[in-house]
Amino acid sequence: MNERKHEPILFPIPRVVLGLGLALALLLPGGGAAADLPEPAGLTLEKGIEIALARHPLLKGKSAEIASAEAAIGLATSSYYPQVTASAGYERFEHPAVFFRPSGATAENLGDTIGPLDDFTARLEARWTLWDGGVRRAERDASVARSGGASADREAARQQVIYGVREAFFDHVTALRLEDVGEKSVSRAREHLSLAKERFKAGAVPKADVYKAQVDLADAELSLVSARSVVRSTMARLNTAMGMPAETEMNVVPPAESRVPPGEIDLAAGLSTAASRRPEVKAASLSVTVSEAGIRKARAAYLPRLAASGTAGVRDTDFVPEEKDWTAGVTLSWPLFTGYARGYEIKRAEADVDKEQARYQNLLNRVGEEVVVAHSKIRETYEAIQAAEVMLVDARESLRMAEERYTAGAGTILDLLDAQVAMTRAEVNAVEASLSHQTAYSRFLLATGEL
Repeated sequence: MNERKHEPILFPIPRVVLGLGLALALLLPGGGAAADLPEPAGLTLEKGIEIALARHPLLKGKSAEIASAEAAIGLATSSYYPQVTASAGYERFEHPAVFFRPSGATAENLGDTIGPLDDFTARLEARWTLWDGGVRRAERDASVARSGGASADREAARQQVIYGVREAFFDHVTALRLEDVGEKSVSRAREHLSLAKERFKAGAVPKADVYKAQVDLADAELSLVSARSVVRSTMARLNTAMGMPAETEMNVVPPAESRVPPGEIDLAAGLSTAASRRPEVKAASLSVTVSEAGIRKARAAYLPRLAASGTAGVRDTDFVPEEKDWTAGVTLSWPLFTGYARGYEIKRAEADVDKEQARYQNLLNRVGEEVVVAHSKIRETYEAIQAAEVMLVDARESLRMAEERYTAGAGTILDLLDAQVAMTRAEVNAVEASLSHQTAYSRFLLATGEL
């Protein structure tokens, strides 16, 4: 009889979640505050997402960017108001005593010098730009668009955080289920070893059957050790994804098994939703708006500017000045030649618009690809679950028959161990298929902007 090699079952490590940047949550004060921890009943997926949205440092940084962008709107709006400055000063001077009257008059000699004298002043100065050809309007429109872009960036980050928690959560649930599969495999291996020993004592099988069953048990126990290590690792990654200290111990409550039939998902509707709701698309569209405002600002440089200015105050040689000192006027300025700088500025702004429009279109194409691929993955994983269930039923029946045949002396220990291996593989495949389907559906929601 040809002896077949018995291959060990290795439990796969689930995919890791978002990058190491999430670990920054550990550096924030208040990490692991009791108010954020789930109830003793256990951590549900919904509670995990709630904790992440409240604690994640990435979202806090994005909120600060929004506040900065809103402040920039106020800064751009401030240019519409008069600029008023208060000043007071003291000067001691001595000047030549000759001054010239208006054109055509002769110089009048008032002596050698005037002074030294004290000069005390106190005044208010105001300047108000009345018209600038649209520069301020373009700058404010650009600031508003940038603020919208910051809000879109935060929404994109929010959805990425949610996706990260979902992926880490399902990874951990999968690790728990694989641990359960490992425990069942160990239990079956012990039963098979006990059966082999009984048959050996009865003289029905050689001692080699016992050794082979012992090797199978050791292999199952080794795989269980690996599965338990994965449970600890995925728990740490889940904590990090939620913004919690990695060593936090939690009792995770697995969600109810759910499946999304591909026929219930409208791909065309998903593509349309992604184009209108994906925050990245919104941000790219607002970047085009910012560039278009740059063209308007560049063109406004060709137009004149009108400003009003004035001062009002007192001036005297005494410490408390009493003599009135005021000015008022209007200034019209119009740059006629700037070395072609304005023309080049317009060309640069137009090129920026073309660049942003191209980036926007490319992003739309990539978003469409993500939706199609995610939809295809849902179909694949849904069919994989069905195939895995059939495989599990067949493997269970095959194991039952192998056990009966070996007990009756009609089968070999290799047949029994092969059936045990097939059963464990079928259980692992069923668990992995369920995880892949959950992850694929989460990816589809992320791709359509509905997560």
